Amino acid sequence: MFWLQFYVSIAVDAFSEEIISLGILKLLINKPHVIQEIKLQDEDGINHKYLYKKGVAEEFFTLIIQGKVEVIIGQEELTFEEGPFTFFGAKALVSSLSNPNMKAVGPYIPDYSVRVVEDVMFLKIPKGMYKQAVCASLMERQQGTVGIDGVPMQMQHINFQDIGGMNHVGGRGEQPNHLYLETTC
Repeated sequence: MFWLQFYVSIAVDAFSEEIISLGILKLLINKPHVIQEIKLQDEDGINHKYLYKKGVAEEFFTLIIQGKVEVIIGQEELTFEEGPFTFFGAKALVSSLSNPNMKAVGPYIPDYSVRVVEDVMFLKIPKGMYKQAVCASLMERQQGTVGIDGVPMQMQHINFQDIGGMNHVGGRGEQPNHLYLETTC
């Protein structure tokens, strides 16, 4: 899914090539369980499958690949539908802080809910897996030797762990002007 790797690296600041190399991003996207599907099978038309719930802390990023979701936002609970190439939870991966010496303020708590309204395929990257990819990219840059698919030979074996609940099914928002990664490698 080269197009997915390309889109994420261009559209989402947290996945830009300055932060995560294209080779590491490819490894990350191709890991098992990173691309998930939810099939609606409820015959009554009642759907209570959420990717995010307002006020519930989450630590993952989601990009809709196929299908539709309903976004419910604000005190008036304004509702609208979104489809492919819409993403949520980028702020769960990085913190937008003006001072890089400050620590993150805590877990990411969305101010919106995202409910599945038709069968959906999506990319889901937990914060822990993201941090590993950032660290791997830093190591890659320090080593400077490139192997298969732009990934250093020493790093072909990297196994991104499911830190942060890959199997938990729970935004589009403003893109931060300054990204501060709360990552230490």
